[in-house]
Amino acid sequence: MTQLIQDINYHRFLPEELHQDADNLVDYFTYAPFEQPTACPYCGNPHFTGGRDDKKPYWCGRCQRAFSAHTGTPFANCRHHELWGAYAASRLSGLSWKKVSESIGLSTGACKYREKVFNQEMESQFPVLFQWWHAHQERHDLTLTPEVDVQHQQLQSWLEQLRTQPTATCPQCAAVSVRVKETRPDFRCHHCQSSFSLLAGTPLVKTWYMELWPEFLNGLVTGESAWDLSRRLGVTNKRLYQWRRSFLQVMEDKGLDALLEWSRWQRSRRYSQVTKLTREGVEFPVPGRSRMNRRKSRKVQQPEDQ
Repeated sequence: MTQLIQDINYHRFLPEELHQDADNLVDYFTYAPFEQPTACPYCGNPHFTGGRDDKKPYWCGRCQRAFSAHTGTPFANCRHHELWGAYAASRLSGLSWKKVSESIGLSTGACKYREKVFNQEMESQFPVLFQWWHAHQERHDLTLTPEVDVQHQQLQSWLEQLRTQPTATCPQCAAVSVRVKETRPDFRCHHCQSSFSLLAGTPLVKTWYMELWPEFLNGLVTGESAWDLSRRLGVTNKRLYQWRRSFLQVMEDKGLDALLEWSRWQRSRRYSQVTKLTREGVEFPVPGRSRMNRRKSRKVQQPEDQ
């Protein structure tokens, strides 16, 4: 089980100053369920003996009650205590209940119950870590960590360069070529009379409306759904789903792993947030007409009254 915890990168979303608290929290959930009791949980008597019940192997002579090592602790109503450390590490890494259930072999009901214990213990023992993690988990705070912010700026700079670059080197003859389209990074080489695009061979090759890319990327990184972006950008949901796949693939191709995982984490949190608000009766406005539909409605002219 220790090897399973080591395979989980629960530092990837946390600021560096919170790494020590995260390590201590995972260690607490790894070893605390196996600590032996030092006193009776009912009366505080430090002198107790062994009992005859396998489920409650300790006996207090003062209050005449049997108990176990988990009686009176947050782990009392749980089984598979060896999975607590892996559960804590998985939740800190941003995995949802469903993915935690699949990865460490717990039911979703067990994960839901452990979530309460996980939050309570983190809040009481590591309040600074809890404040940061809970704010981002519930999307109350959308600020990026330094590593994610650096990768976000790198991708934004690359998109800006594509949008404004006036010249490029021809891949055929290495001559300087001039841009022929303002809205696309398409170039024409006057030396060999060939045309090429900087988007060729990239996941963005069939993605249009470059002026919307920076704002779309900001929404993608903060976890906005296709409906959120459709209402704000005026692009169809189908097109935005395609954009999302393309941008995530660009992040993967460029090695922006922290930005990629952060975007997926915040998207899952937005999905949970919308689900909760919908159950509470909140209605979200339907996106309006797409700006990609350039057809104008025509009014039928009625004949004048004679």
